[in-house]
Amino acid sequence: DGGSADDEITDTSLAQYAQSLPAYIRRRHLEIVKETPSSAASVLANQGLMAQHSRHVSRDLEQLAWETFIEDGDPHTGAPMHMVTLADTRRQRLRVGVIIWRDLEREEVASWLNSDDSGDVHHYQFGAGGSSTTSTAAAAAAAAAA
Repeated sequence: DGGSADDEITDTSLAQYAQSLPAYIRRRHLEIVKETPSSAASVLANQGLMAQHSRHVSRDLEQLAWETFIEDGDPHTGAPMHMVTLADTRRQRLRVGVIIWRDLEREEVASWLNSDDSGDVHHYQFGAGGSSTTSTAAAAAAAAAA
């Protein structure tokens, strides 16, 4: 199945990890920035894509995600996009990381993940009222930014 029991993220380990993020970020001279479509357009124009330095991320997919955020929403669903970046405060706030996401309805997440018979959707946190969800990475970054 690709992973062991040691690889699983538990609620406790995720909470501990999320609590340690702000101190780790400060020690590394980093800052979490909640981007707006305007600020993201400026970052993209001045810095370019991050995928150009990575062999693990598709340039086309990253370009699409940035453009969709800058255009202020997913044109297919109308759902607003969210973006946080990680800026290096020692290098003129050069962006060194990015998380882009949109809110998803519970049904959409379940169909994407093809959840097991128990109905569990692993590694996602359902929002208030169970109507939407965000990935745990995005939730941790958003919590650290708050």
